[in-house]
Amino acid sequence: MHGLNPTPNEIKSLLDPHKNFDIYAIGSEECLRSIFKSLFYSDKTTWETNLKNYFGKEYDIIQSETLCAIHLVIFVRISLLKNLHRVECNKVKTGAKNLLGNKGAVGISFKIFNLSIMIINCHLAALQSRSHQRNIDFQRCVENMTNDYPSLDFVVLMGDLNYRLNNLNVDMKKIQVEHLSFLNYDQLNY
Repeated sequence: MHGLNPTPNEIKSLLDPHKNFDIYAIGSEECLRSIFKSLFYSDKTTWETNLKNYFGKEYDIIQSETLCAIHLVIFVRISLLKNLHRVECNKVKTGAKNLLGNKGAVGISFKIFNLSIMIINCHLAALQSRSHQRNIDFQRCVENMTNDYPSLDFVVLMGDLNYRLNNLNVDMKKIQVEHLSFLNYDQLNY
């Protein structure tokens, strides 16, 4: 989000087309402030308040988790809160020898009715040449998040994964027409 705080109209334009779900998981990177500033001050209260204002009285935040500039907040319809239990959080640092939280993941798990769900928001290593490091960081994040949960029904992964397209020397307009052809260059296939 480049350190920005979306306006109420921007939030509305993103979420309105999808308003009527029971659960919303909203992951962001670099919300309200840059990664560097978030290393020292990572509070996301303003962002969560803006989202809460958008959702109104029908939804409540069941949990949020922040790791520097990485943030995840989950809203659940009020009428379902009585069916919700075992809400837990976790975070994994993968920046600078796994010591800094400029990269990594946050996760929130919960049970609703008899379904166990984990939602992970991650921000992986940047740059074209760091695909191998992204794979290592991804594996570390998922393993650390799910180790204590041997029987999850659903795991949802989101975030700024930073995977790129390799060796792509074609006109982007042509790819828009032949949109599946770019999959041959996607680092996620390597």
